[in-house]
Amino acid sequence: MAQFMAGEFMATCLSWHLDQEETWQLGKDLAQKQGISSQGTRDVRVTLATGRKVIVRTSYALPRRSKRRDYRRFPGHKRNGVNGSYPVLERLGFVNRRSLLYCQEVAQAAILCPSLEVANRMLSSRGIETEGNKIRTTCVQIGKRMLRQRSLLPVSKEDPKRFSGARVVIGIDGGRLRTRKQKQGRRRKATGYHGFHSRWREPKMFVIYTLDGKGRCRKDHLPIHDATLGNADDVFALLEKYIVEAGIVEAKEIIFVADGAHWIWDRVDKLVHKLQIDRRKVTQVIDFYHACEHISVALEAIPDLSDSKRKRLFRDLRSFLAQGRVQVIVEQIRARIPGKITLEDVEKEIRYFERYRYRMRYRYFRRHKIPIGSGAVESAIRRVINLRLKAPGSFWREDTAEVFLYLRSQLVSGRWEQCFSNFHQYAMAA
Repeated sequence: MAQFMAGEFMATCLSWHLDQEETWQLGKDLAQKQGISSQGTRDVRVTLATGRKVIVRTSYALPRRSKRRDYRRFPGHKRNGVNGSYPVLERLGFVNRRSLLYCQEVAQAAILCPSLEVANRMLSSRGIETEGNKIRTTCVQIGKRMLRQRSLLPVSKEDPKRFSGARVVIGIDGGRLRTRKQKQGRRRKATGYHGFHSRWREPKMFVIYTLDGKGRCRKDHLPIHDATLGNADDVFALLEKYIVEAGIVEAKEIIFVADGAHWIWDRVDKLVHKLQIDRRKVTQVIDFYHACEHISVALEAIPDLSDSKRKRLFRDLRSFLAQGRVQVIVEQIRARIPGKITLEDVEKEIRYFERYRYRMRYRYFRRHKIPIGSGAVESAIRRVINLRLKAPGSFWREDTAEVFLYLRSQLVSGRWEQCFSNFHQYAMAA
């Protein structure tokens, strides 16, 4: 009963507001400001926050007609590829004639629940009317609109002040999910569906957070998360926008933490140079535990080492690594290679340590309260990607996966409300 009364109240208030003469004039002004042609008013079905659909009358506008002959149409025929808009509804935050609060609730359920069916049941228990297909459509539509202002929405007005003079950590890593691409040709007779190609993709993710005096993540400042299915250049272009929007260039110290992936470290120096950040306040750290794995791989590739000797040697080399004595590790591994033979797997790991030596000064890092692990970004990958998008039997269209990566990143980082609040403010200012 309460949900019904709330829906009636919202419908009445919306209809009253849209019927005002000032609102009609506002629709004309917005159309003129956006460079589109006002077509008067028309009836349109909108979805309120409770999922209830009502018909209201509001301003309607179309893109201005081109004077080119090819764009003329016969009476009764619509212009192909031309979609109208409702300026007043968009000013109020409606997305494709759906209330912003409705979109927020539906999107939150879709990215939190393990499936759209479970999301539908949860929304029904809250009194919100919807269906599985409409949940996906709503989530994708609001997500694509938000992706246009991707790096602006999660950032608050206080972030530049908090990042200025702070010690900032940027963790970068990649996850895994499976995408689907529909096969060409006819549908299968047995199922009535098209087959699809499925392949693994690596969504790339970064986490930005600040440190306290003890070198731990500050709890009073929300981190920034984002992930994309784009390539390495795309994720660093996105990271660059966040650094600029959040004022991270004014930080006291910027610490990059990642594993030994070439696509990361080959672009960090370019990013620092492009943003004209003082290199003296930039620190680059290879994750200590990934480096230990490379020690283990090198020892496994050396023949004639018993398990007891290999374990004992691994403990010794890990101790040297914790002290930042990378050259000693290289010498110890070379000394264990029998004769003058060349073991390609061992040489590969040796080149790894020689290449990233100055990023493995772990004794110096601990002394200066600099994190030596990439646990923050790996934890974010688990919560953002693995628990929802990497579920068994899940295959994602690339555009849908991109939307879910962004929205789930904002929810996990705690910037969900900030994101939708900024989205509404930008819609009001348009």
